[in-house]
Amino acid sequence: MKVSRIPHFLTALVFLTSLLASFALWNFAQRSAENELQVEFDFHAHEMIDDINQRMATYVQVLFGVRALFTGSDSVTREEFSTYVSSLQLQEQYPGIQGLSHAPLITHAEKSTHIAEMRKQGFADYSIKPAGERELYTPVIYIEPFSDRNLRVLGYDTYFESERRAAMVQARDTDRASVTSKLTLVQESNAQVQSGFL
Repeated sequence: MKVSRIPHFLTALVFLTSLLASFALWNFAQRSAENELQVEFDFHAHEMIDDINQRMATYVQVLFGVRALFTGSDSVTREEFSTYVSSLQLQEQYPGIQGLSHAPLITHAEKSTHIAEMRKQGFADYSIKPAGERELYTPVIYIEPFSDRNLRVLGYDTYFESERRAAMVQARDTDRASVTSKLTLVQESNAQVQSGFL
């Protein structure tokens, strides 16, 4: 009986063809899986962006409400501001808001009178921070909730810092809410500092 022998090159060719076909199928499966993961990632990323945009739009409405409070009154007292913000239930309804504040525009000529008035209201150590002579100041005079870390903000001149000032000027000039870039809030202490924005 004669045994037929397949030449070695034919065996190698079949093996190589099988190997290439396996690699092509594996490569196709890998690319399909990566594309599927990318589509899923893009979907979740867009979903997250939409959620953030909706949350920010809600927070902007809170700011418009505060603006309406001040626009609709000749003057808003600390108690009225506190009552208004308290009724918003920030912790429950808007957990991303650490505090709402009011910072009036004070000229250099008005600075001494402003400080005296704040001290007369019971804040004996009140001063505009950081210290120094400037043409304009926007010290925080109301902040709610008025407790814990938010107390550090009282008297802070938000116009002093370029990031905050740029956002304030943009909001003033466009009559729209404006956001600072990432910054360290005045409320933060040296331990476990978190980034935030205004």
